[in-house]
Amino acid sequence: MKNIILYFIFLIALNLNAQVFTIPSGTNLFITANTTFNALNLTIVPSSDFTLSNLSLSKNTTVTNSTSGTYVARVYQFSPTTNAFSGTIQVNYEDAELSGLTESTLQVNYHDGTAWYPITSTTNETTSNYVVSNSISSKTINEISLAGSVAPLPVELTNFKVNIFNGDVVLTWETITETNNYGFDIEKKIIQGNDNSINNWTKIGFVKGNGTSNIIRNYKFTDNGIRKGRYSYRLKQIDRDGKFEYNKEEEITLGLNPNKIVIDGNYPNPFNNETVISFQLPVSGVANIKLYNLTGKEVVEILNKPMEAGFHEVRFNFGSLPSGVYYYKIIQNDKSEFKKLLFLK
Repeated sequence: MKNIILYFIFLIALNLNAQVFTIPSGTNLFITANTTFNALNLTIVPSSDFTLSNLSLSKNTTVTNSTSGTYVARVYQFSPTTNAFSGTIQVNYEDAELSGLTESTLQVNYHDGTAWYPITSTTNETTSNYVVSNSISSKTINEISLAGSVAPLPVELTNFKVNIFNGDVVLTWETITETNNYGFDIEKKIIQGNDNSINNWTKIGFVKGNGTSNIIRNYKFTDNGIRKGRYSYRLKQIDRDGKFEYNKEEEITLGLNPNKIVIDGNYPNPFNNETVISFQLPVSGVANIKLYNLTGKEVVEILNKPMEAGFHEVRFNFGSLPSGVYYYKIIQNDKSEFKKLLFLK
């Protein structure tokens, strides 16, 4: 693959009259750490070496992933989404692009393909018309814009998990921050065969949000009495003003023999002392579950016995094992799958 060094392409990037900056297919743009790169009046300074590949960066006037009006009329869109970025981003703007917003409240906002998030550590230069954010850490970027101090969907949702427990489907998630969060609609659809778009999404429940909060909040919803089948779940986060956004969907199979080992997860996770590992086997035969620490050392053998094809649950007590992150590996014949768990005493 051909590599284009930064100084070779820098003159193209500085063409401020252009509305699209393109890195052709099969080409890499390698930006070394602490090197300033500017395209379409968007400045990025990565704190570690950063590569852009097969990418189109365009400058538009309206965000595509949320309701406009809270954002300035300048948005940068990456297609496809960039790999994780750390470092500094500076967004310039013109007075005519302010959309009625107060300059002193502007913050850099980014969309990661799922939701919009503000970067609160910013410097506003209202005389020179730009905003700088220099504390960005490992963010996947789909769009960048400037917004007022309150973004339209200021709920940072993480760790959305779907697990099977005692024959029910348990959804868990957490929020790091919330502002004006009304709550979450829980939606489900049935998947038939290889087509995951046959049935429309159906609302199956609602979980009330915590309004405005700057501490971690944990949420849980249980879908009871599920028949055998394949399902997808997603959350619809709703603001008190009616704005909403969907998270990424998670798929799960219940009661059907899969064509490979499927780990549905362990619940609870994180946990104190005891957890239940749920999994599905494609064929009957000896199944083995082993637990490993972060160094890859085997800690204990949880299971080693013949099992029928289909869905199983294994309860395991960590007893005197130290707190920390572990990996469990399920093995049958020459096939295996593994997943991570967190034990907290």
